[in-house]
Amino acid sequence: MVDGGEQLRGFAANEALKQGVAPFGDAIQALKAGLRVARAGWNGKGMWLSLVTTWSGNVGPAPEQYALLPFICMRTVQADFVPWLASQTDMLADDWMVVPAA
Repeated sequence: MVDGGEQLRGFAANEALKQGVAPFGDAIQALKAGLRVARAGWNGKGMWLSLVTTWSGNVGPAPEQYALLPFICMRTVQADFVPWLASQTDMLADDWMVVPAA
């Protein structure tokens, strides 16, 4: 996917993203291109972020369905998914990298 320098949806991962020394802005662009990203400094194994762009289903106990806007989710160490918000440290870090799809 990214290892060979291939483009995905018009996005080619730069060397910094491949080496884990990219800024947050590059990570956001990679997410928008459909790639997974993580910080090299994260301690948890298997943790990464992905942009969820489509979702359908019930929200809450009501039977109505609602359209949800795109959001960033994190795959946790336990292999669960949770919506994610960047901390100040995450936004200012220069250790973002692309995580290859399994």
